Amino acid sequence: MIAFSVNQRTQEFGIRMALGAGRGGVLALVIREGVVLVTIGLGIGMAGALVLTRLMGAVIFEPETPLLAGPPGFQPLTLLANGTQATDAVTYAGVAATLVIVAIFACLLPARRAASVDPMVALRAQ
Repeated sequence: MIAFSVNQRTQEFGIRMALGAGRGGVLALVIREGVVLVTIGLGIGMAGALVLTRLMGAVIFEPETPLLAGPPGFQPLTLLANGTQATDAVTYAGVAATLVIVAIFACLLPARRAASVDPMVALRAQ
């Protein structure tokens, strides 16, 4: 999505650079836009994951119907295999940090392409 956006805004980046914006400023602009998109997606995704995890935990780990009750003395499993809970804050934070880092690296290539736009070519194309 960022690559498409950069491709559509090539003239804008050329004009910015012709008016005095440096390569670093254009690079930061594109990366910032990517991080904003990822942050919005993470917020929505993490909220949805938390809700779905709670819902699935209620269905799987707290059986109340006779079909899901299990044998006498059955204790429902409340921890995951490695000893963490399904809504562990450290896991959520680790996943979020990993996704942000990957998003920054994914934005670097389009950002470098935007920062290398020749201002004269962009101005002539208009």
